[in-house]
Amino acid sequence: MTRSLAIVFAVFVAAAAAYVVVRGRPHGAAAPEPHPAPVASVSAAAPPAPEPATAAPAGGGGAGPGLPQGEETAPLASGAPRQVVFGVALVWYRGAESAPSNARSKDEARALAESIAEEAKKDFGAAVKRADTGFDDAGAIQRTVLEPAAEAVLFSLEAGAVGGPVDSPRGFYVFRRIE
Repeated sequence: MTRSLAIVFAVFVAAAAAYVVVRGRPHGAAAPEPHPAPVASVSAAAPPAPEPATAAPAGGGGAGPGLPQGEETAPLASGAPRQVVFGVALVWYRGAESAPSNARSKDEARALAESIAEEAKKDFGAAVKRADTGFDDAGAIQRTVLEPAAEAVLFSLEAGAVGGPVDSPRGFYVFRRIE
């Protein structure tokens, strides 16, 4: 009895799967929209040569490694760790993912992130409190989780060093590598 019930159930599941494959989406359902690709500003001239991941941040913040906006990231060194323990401060700007509608402008956010990066070299915990969100110790993260520019900065830092600000779709990151 149990065996015949299992066979009937298996046939039912197979028939349902075949129906879905043959019929596709329901007639009234819209096709799913593809995820938009990140948009980078590109000029008509030839793109500049990529800067190494340890380039100074735009505006000369001098807070450690960072990448000027619009620059390509250099590949990580072969000795770069696969995982790091880190702290992070995030400054939102209008239009960034998860930013509130009343968020500051991008220029104001950049200035604040540069100020936070300078303070972070002295007291990362206090700097995180000035950011919109962040953690003094965010735990461990593996490579390929972050956007390429943020990953290049974080995984190029020596333990104890601070890097950023790094522009990302979520806002400006300031990182501290703990381990």
